[in-house]
Order: sequence, then C-alpha cells, then structure tokens
Amino acid sequence: SIECTPEHPFLVLEVPNYQKYGDIHDKWADVEKNIVWKRADAITKNDYVLSTRPQYIEKTICIQTKDFLQKKILIDNNRIYIARKLPWGNKYVKAANSQSIPDVINLTKNVGEIFGWFLAEGHIQNNKYVCFTLGTHEKDIIDRLSSLIKSEFGLTSTRETISSNGGVSLRLKVGSALFAELLQSLFGTGSYNKHLPDGFTTYPIEFINSVYTSWIRGDAGVSVSNTLIKQMFLAMLILGKQPHLKLNYGEGFCLQEAKNFSAKLFKNYLAYRVISNDSFDDAREVYNFSVEDVDTYIVNGAIVHN
Repeated sequence: SIECTPEHPFLVLEVPNYQKYGDIHDKWADVEKNIVWKRADAITKNDYVLSTRPQYIEKTICIQTKDFLQKKILIDNNRIYIARKLPWGNKYVKAANSQSIPDVINLTKNVGEIFGWFLAEGHIQNNKYVCFTLGTHEKDIIDRLSSLIKSEFGLTSTRETISSNGGVSLRLKVGSALFAELLQSLFGTGSYNKHLPDGFTTYPIEFINSVYTSWIRGDAGVSVSNTLIKQMFLAMLILGKQPHLKLNYGEGFCLQEAKNFSAKLFKNYLAYRVISNDSFDDAREVYNFSVEDVDTYIVNGAIVHN
C-alpha cells in the first residue's frame, strides 16, 4: 500500500470496464495511449498502477570459489583444498581428509538445482557437513542430488534415516568443510537467514530458473526469510512470471505464480491492479523529491513524479 497526498501523480494504465486484462497485450495495438499520469485521488479500481520491469543482462557465467571462502586454502589441478601449516617454517600442505571442491563453479542448470534444494531443504551442521533433509517419499530426489553433487563438485555423500517431531525423514549428508563454507557464504543457513547471492540477477537465466524451480518444489514458495522472498520475487519477474506474495502466511510469507491477480507483466512495466483508494485526514509531515531532468522516481514499486 502507498500513502500520499491527494494531488500526487502516479503513472497509470487505464482499463475500460468492459476490457479484460488478459486481452490487453494481444489486442490493444494503441494501448500506450491509455498510459497516463493521474492524481492519486483520481485513481479508480479499474486502473493499474505501473512500475518498472527489471531488465535482465547476463554478465556472470561462473564464480571463483576462493572469493567465498575464509579458510586458508591450496589450489591444485583446479581443485581447492584446506591448507594445513607445517610446524616448521612457513609451508602449507593439503589437510588430511579434506574433501576438495572445484576452484571455478560454472553456473549451470545442474548446479542451480543443487543450490535451489539447499535453499529449500538444506542446512549446515558443525560447519563441516552440508545436509539435505527430505521426506521418505522423496528418495528419488535424494538419489538425484547425490548424483549431481558427485558430478558437479566431485563430492561423495551418505544417506541417513532420521526421526524427528514424531516422523521419519531421509537425509543426504556431504562431509566437506569447504562445500559447507561455500554454501553458507552464498546462501546463508537457518530458515530466517537464507538468501540468494549478491548479483544473482546477472547469472544465466537457465541457472536462475533451476534455482527457483527447485526451491518451489522443496518449499512450495513458503519462507520465513524476508530477504529470500524479495529476491525470489525479483527472480520471478526476470523469468517472465507473475509473482503473487501472501504476507502473514503463518510465521512467514508465501510466493506463488499468479494467474488473475497481483503483478501483471505488461510490455516494459509491471501493472498492479488497484484494490481500493481511500482518503483520510491525518496531520503529518510530507516531502517533495526533485529528480534532475525527468522529475520521475519510484516509491514502493510505483512510478511517480512531482
């Protein structure tokens, strides 16, 4: 919701009563003439408030693993190992039983699938184990994750059957302190702290879609992480999907692909249907912003100007 003075202008798509939104993009050749600036107090329930649609530019196809690690490391044959200092001199060697990981990670569909499942069902144990916990009916997913982690990272994993909260679950466990630190650095750990990496919007579309799809399969779009929900909302827009966010969903949020409500993709805009427009009296301090040349800016997702 947005609160503003009555005369404040918004960029609005006017839609006649008889016109269904789903027909706009296909049938309105001159629809741009229906995009107008409107005072806040003149906006009606037939209007859509417009916001900018994020523009996608792919810049990053791989990441340098060492950039996400704090441990002292050694690189050998394109693999990263934990370094152990010898008791004499200043020489380091590979630590024993150090499960190495690639020094460069290509952001492929398969890697995105692993990362998406970690966001949904993964956690870090004792800073040296990466764990994926799923239902007993999801053995095929456990098998696939084990295979992908082996092929993409060269890491072996073990399977466990665990009992918790009166039920039984399957757990895939990967023993690698480097892998654990990498995932914790990229995505956080703990339900409230999960997030996507900075700059994820420049990653390949196929990778972003794989992360999103796996996360949806695992968590059905539900999260208590405010940061992750906002990032997945943006990811959906980049993927050309229509996000619908439910607030106060239990202890968190629920993000779903909309069909007939919430943000609509329209040309270079996101269109939000006006649910209500109410006026009220309130004595408060208000501000005028001036943006050089265009006098246009975005507030709470809406395009406005003075």
